[in-house]
Parts: sequence; structure tokens; C-alpha cells
Amino acid sequence: MFLQWKRLWKALVRKLRRKLGMDRARVAAASLAAAMDLKQPALPISFPLTSLDQLTDDSVFQSFHFPFQQCSVPLALQGGKKERKSKLLVCHDMKGGYQDDRFVQGDGNYNAYSLWHWQCIDVFVYFSHSLVTIPPPCWINAGHKHGVQVLGTFITEWDQGAQTCKLLLESKDSARMYASRLAKVAREFGFDGWLLNIENTVPVEQIDTLVVFVSELTKVMHDLVPGSLVIWYDAVTVDGELKWQDMLTEKNKRFFDACDGIFINYTWKRDYAAKSAKVAGDRASDVYMGVDVFGRNTFGGGGFQSNVALKVALEAGVSAALFGPGWVYEKNIGPTFEDAQIRFWASIHNAWPVSHRYPVTLPFFSDFSQGFGKALYVDGVQVSDSPWSNISCQALQPLLLGALDPEFEVTVRSVDRVYSGGSSLRFLGKLKASDVRITKLYDPHLVLANPTLSIDFSVMSKENAIFYLVLKLQGPGGIRVVFFSNEHSGTSEKKMNQSSSSFSVFEPHRTVTKSSGTSDDAWNVREYQIEVEQNSVVTDIYGMSTTRNAPLDFEEITGTLAAESSSDTQTSFRLTSSSLTRKFLPDATQPYELHLGHLRITAEPPAPPTVSSFRADDLKWSTSPDGNKLVSLTLKWEFGGGFQADRCNTYVEMVGKETTSKAKYLGAAFVDAFYVDSLLVPHETSSLVFRLQPRNAAGFHQGWNESPTLTVEVR
Repeated sequence: MFLQWKRLWKALVRKLRRKLGMDRARVAAASLAAAMDLKQPALPISFPLTSLDQLTDDSVFQSFHFPFQQCSVPLALQGGKKERKSKLLVCHDMKGGYQDDRFVQGDGNYNAYSLWHWQCIDVFVYFSHSLVTIPPPCWINAGHKHGVQVLGTFITEWDQGAQTCKLLLESKDSARMYASRLAKVAREFGFDGWLLNIENTVPVEQIDTLVVFVSELTKVMHDLVPGSLVIWYDAVTVDGELKWQDMLTEKNKRFFDACDGIFINYTWKRDYAAKSAKVAGDRASDVYMGVDVFGRNTFGGGGFQSNVALKVALEAGVSAALFGPGWVYEKNIGPTFEDAQIRFWASIHNAWPVSHRYPVTLPFFSDFSQGFGKALYVDGVQVSDSPWSNISCQALQPLLLGALDPEFEVTVRSVDRVYSGGSSLRFLGKLKASDVRITKLYDPHLVLANPTLSIDFSVMSKENAIFYLVLKLQGPGGIRVVFFSNEHSGTSEKKMNQSSSSFSVFEPHRTVTKSSGTSDDAWNVREYQIEVEQNSVVTDIYGMSTTRNAPLDFEEITGTLAAESSSDTQTSFRLTSSSLTRKFLPDATQPYELHLGHLRITAEPPAPPTVSSFRADDLKWSTSPDGNKLVSLTLKWEFGGGFQADRCNTYVEMVGKETTSKAKYLGAAFVDAFYVDSLLVPHETSSLVFRLQPRNAAGFHQGWNESPTLTVEVR
């Protein structure tokens, strides 16, 4: 086993040197070298298993890294799922896997790949060419938060794969044993199943045993993780030949019948989807027609034409598997990665409808973070000026599926105007005085058992930019539209009087301003409390943009929104009518810029966190080449009273005889531990004060002075 890890380590080091440069390669190589002795404390990383021995000897569960690698976010409910059987699977293959995402606690590469268009996705597969690919926890956390199932990959290939299959399929008992081990890995790490890719020939006399393996894995997965999936890849046939069928046929249907679905190879023809549906019968939606975004002989051509194949699959009533959407990142499609990503997923959405609705439970909170940033902010305060990447930090993403509108752009951007995390939702463009721009932000299904709602959001805007948060509710009395103005009471009192049985307009009952020094950089947090009909359902959340003093006709706007079906895919539209323009002469165009920093909806006050223990383990002192002290340790904590943290921010202060340094942000923890790796300790430091700042599911951070601390004396 040692030699296997050594070979893996050397190969990764060579790749890191080519791709990342020598400095970053040395850091990553040091982490990988430490990981060779998996029981020793080291910077937590994700890694695959490369042999059947590693699958059976339990070493992966005994490693120091295992507690850090576990998913911390349960799969979100899908109570508001759309009426559509066809599913979209996304298979993520990025440069062989385990890139920046392997660093469990995140890293400093702001330009790392991320995916945030979860609305169309039903299943996410993390793929590499290692035998057992365990998804890094950041992908499981982000997928689960959006109600998306996340699968690992079990793959055998070519000559080495044939040797592995010989051991795997030695007997029906061995096949069942290895299936149970794979199921245990999925359960313990917290993901939702497997893609099985047997891409080598198999002796025909072992095909029955291979079917037993597929069937047993499916059964045990369903027992251990209800609702889980096992999906077969179209490669080896029931004759044992490596012969891709490009559709569901009698050559691969036996494997399909033994599991939850089949991922069809990419080189299919137009009529193969309909033929596959006919063979599958009432399981047509379990057939995933493969689409290679890189365009390697794939139907439709891939790239920005991937939607061609998706339309054909959807029309045939089957599902689709999108392989390699990181194409826009790997190929440096311009002008920026973010713009190319938006363009690509707009083309996908053009062919494939939204998969499921979210949020479906309260509390609801989003700071719009995409899992990376040029700096890090907490509640309007910059706590770190260093770039960062950690997909676990990704918030519930807004429903922005259309192409960029050059006249009025609504996008999540990592800019210097951030309230929390690394991004804000930016509304940027030009509006006429008569314009009302309405953007659907979320497609929820929130049943309000409690009639009292608390709502708050933060805005930073130019002088003339006016914003309304808009909720559409379906209640016993019919549809009601509720507008929340970001204006102060002096300017919104007139609008408050404009209410009827179908709409209400609320001004904030409290405003908190957090200034960065100038009025343009001030975050204004607007807070509201309202009463609604019990058991009403929030079906749509919009952002409405207009200019100051625009003569808004809320009755007309309400009628437009009430007539829009919650299943409509249009995410942004513009209202300009005679009732809005007749008081405006001339109808001048004005620039509009506004940033939405966060959005929160709660029904009950959150429980305060109680930390029952906070300690430091694995304490190790060393000396840097220039003579400074370095310390490594594991911070561990436990909560009492049933409190569960969404995450915990960690900080350290250096205490000297005369001065105490400003708190240094260390990182975010999504399990009850955080590893501090080689922290530089200045000579004059006498003690280190570590601080833990929990955040709950509603996005509330514990107050700084109430956050628990731990003092470590400098040796």
C-alpha cells in the first residue's frame, strides 16, 4: 500500500509543478507527503482509493483526515419538485479530479473552478480515473444544500482494470463483499451512491457475478442510504466485450435492470434516445443519454451546442448526462470564466427546465456566496483581505438562468462590495424613470405554518437606485403579493397607504447602517416583521428595481405577478406602461447600481449556540528556516443543547507582553474540528488566543464577545 501511495504522490507532484508553479506545488506536495501516513495530523485533504485492499482494510476510516472529509449538510427536501420525470445528471471531470477542491478547509486560489447553476441539476457525479473516487465534501455539501444527489465513481479500465475485476468477481461472495464496502464508504462519507464504470473486457463466465455485484450494491445502498442511486455506464456488454452501445439494448439492459439507471455513451444518433425509451418502458427516465461538453464525437457537438442533444433527450422522455461542464474553465472560454459559465448554463436552460424548487424549509438564508472571493466578509465587516476558495461556503444560489442582459445585468459577482462571504448580487444597468425591472430570485415552496415572518436583507446602492423585495404567496384567500421597500419611512409612507386585498407594501421597521467610510460604501440592513395567513405558501421571490420618485402602480404590478405561473422559466422582465409613464415627462434614462448583500426569512427566533467544550489536540511546535516558531494543532469543540452550526469561523490573536494583534481569520469549519497548519508565531508572542464564531442555519453569527476562546501558551 505504501508503494501505491508513493506512486500516486509522485505523479501528483509532477502535475502540480506543471500546472501550479513550483511554490504552490511545494505546499501541495508537502500535504500529499504527509497524507502518505494517513494517521498522522496534516492539512486535511480528500483523496481516492486506488486498490481493492484500501477498500477493505478500513484504513480510510482510521485516517486523520476522515472526520474532516465527512459531509456536514443533509440532502435538502424536494417537496417542491417540478412535474418532470426526465432528470439531468452532471458528471464533473476536472483535469483528473482532486484539484483545489481536495483541500477540505479551502485554499487561497480565488480562480479555482466552481459550479453554481444547481437549479437544473438532479444528480452530480464526481469523476476521476482512480478506482474508488470519493467526492470531496465541498461538492457534497453544496449539492445537498440545493437538493442535488451527489455520487462517487467506481471505475476499472484497460489491463489494470481487468486484473481488478478478476479479484472483484472471483466469486459471488467476493462481489457481495466489495459491494457492501462501497456502500459503507458512501454512507460514512455522506454521499448518495455510485456511478459504475467497468471499461474493460470481462470473461463471459464472470458476467453473472458482475450482475450480482451491481444488484447487491444497489440493494445495500438503498438499505443504508434511502433514495440513493447506483448508475451503470454503457461500456462492457453481457458478452463481456468492451463495446459501447450508444443506447439501451439487450447487450446492456441486464445491468440496467439490476440498478437505478444507465449512463449512455456519448456517440449516439438522433433516434437512439427514442429507441432507448422504448426498450426501457416505464423506466425511460432512468436512461441518461450522455453528452460530452468537450464535443468528442458527441451528438450535437458539445460546447455551447450541448443543448441540441438535451432537447432530443427531453423530447424522447429520457434523461441526460452532461459530462465535463468544466469545459468553459479548462478551455479558458472568455471573456471571463464567470461570464462563460453564465452563457453556457443559459444555453442549457434553454433546452432543459428547472429541476426542483428551493428553498422549501425555513429558516432561509443566502449571502449569495459562490464559494470563492477576493476577500472574506462577515456581516458587513472584512475579516480577511486574502483571496480564498471553499465550495462548502457556497450559499443557496439565486435563480439566474438567462443570458446576460447588456441593458440591465443581474448577476452574482465577487466584487469589493460584499456583505458576507465573497460575493453579492449586483443589479447594474440603466433604467428609464418609467421602468420597473423585476427579476425572479428564487423559486421556493415555503409552507408558512407560523403566520409571523421576520425578513431582513442588506443593500448598498447609488443614490437613485430603489429596490423592493417581493414575495408572492398562495393562501386560503388566494394570491397575495407583498412588497418590502428599502426606502426610509419618510419616502415610503405614501406607498404604505397603497394596499388592497391582493397586495401590501411594507417599510422597514428597523434599519441598521454599516458604513465603510463613505455613503456609497454603506450597507443598509432592512428588517421587517409581518403577519400572513397561516399555511400560506411562498411560491416566488423577486427583486424589483426602479428609480426614486417613480409613480409605481402596485395594483398593476400585482396583477402582472399574480398572472405569472410559478412554473414559468422567465427569470427577468420589464414593465413599462402608460400608468407608469403618464406623470413622467421627460422619461429620462438614469444609471442604476445596487448590491444585495444577503436575504433572510425566518419564522422563529434562532436558538443561541452553547459550546460545551473547546480544546486543542495534536499540538506540535517547530521552527521555520528563518528561525520563527511554527505551531500546528487541531481545534475541536462540542455544542450542547442540541445546537447545530451551519459553520464555524475560526480566528487567532497573538498576545505579547505589551500588545495584542488584530484577530487573524484562519478559515471556516463545517465539522466540529479545524486543523491549524504551521501557523507562524512572532518572537514577541507569549500566548495564542483562538476564537470560535458559530453561525446557525439562519445565517446569524454568534456575537464576537460571546464567542468562546481558547488560550494556548507559547512554548
